[in-house]
Amino acid sequence: MTVKLGKITKADPKIVWPNEARHFTPWLAENISYLARRNAFSPQSMLDKYHQAVHR
Repeated sequence: MTVKLGKITKADPKIVWPNEARHFTPWLAENISYLARRNAFSPQSMLDKYHQAVHR
């Protein structure tokens, strides 16, 4: 079995998800259970971080 690992890097949320409704929200909906299982972020903290980055 081959497992492909990636690197975690910093990214500008405005570039990764240029529009919250069209890009970020669908991504969050698709990945919410993964994030919750890993206790990586709560949905609210993800939204808060997105809004902080966008409104700088």
